[in-house]
Amino acid sequence: MEIVKTIRAVELVKTTFKSIFFILIFILILIVMIVSKVKLLFIIGYLIVAGGIVTLMIMYIKNTAKVNLSERSIEDIIANKSITNRQAYSNERIIDAVFGIVKTFRGSRPGIGAAKYLNPENSLLFTNYRIMFVVIPVAGAEYGIQNMDFATLNAMFLRGNIERLGNEMISNMNPYQILSCHENNFAVNYKDIESVKISKFFRTLKIKTKEKTYKYTLFNYGHIKKLKELFSQITPNKM
Repeated sequence: MEIVKTIRAVELVKTTFKSIFFILIFILILIVMIVSKVKLLFIIGYLIVAGGIVTLMIMYIKNTAKVNLSERSIEDIIANKSITNRQAYSNERIIDAVFGIVKTFRGSRPGIGAAKYLNPENSLLFTNYRIMFVVIPVAGAEYGIQNMDFATLNAMFLRGNIERLGNEMISNMNPYQILSCHENNFAVNYKDIESVKISKFFRTLKIKTKEKTYKYTLFNYGHIKKLKELFSQITPNKM
């Protein structure tokens, strides 16, 4: 979590210094224009453009600073208001998990400075009925800033944080609670899977159903072997 916040702090400092530099340049150019007796119309146009650029810089700094990079505690996750439109199975149990994956083509809501991912799921939980695509809410799980994709950072270098919090969730919550604790969590029943492709070369997992194809990037080679073994047992005729 501290690494994620440090990266954000460094980005804010860099952007602040850039903004100050550009503001000084804008002022210098304005002084030169006034001394050179440039036509008033050009000065007004310049002020509009310069003001727009400065406004965008301020918005960038503000949006980057307000991004919530706090990791949620297990108590907060459990207490979170559940999303009730999730299917439940009375005897469902988690049989295995893979932590630290990233949606290969991950969209985001447009934003200046910071953006929220549309597909922030970072873990796969396997139950006796289905595979659950879950957001383990570590620091930066749902956001990225201009020069840093926190989801990829977490999956590549801070996977231990995802594993720790993910295992806490499994130990303290049932599958339905986990599936219901985040709006982006979803599940696919094994019977609905048409095919599964795992590429060691591209390090990707592709799960195809009749309605949709789900593709994820795997940063840990150990996950490739583990997923092949899991799907060969769960969906033996669809690999």
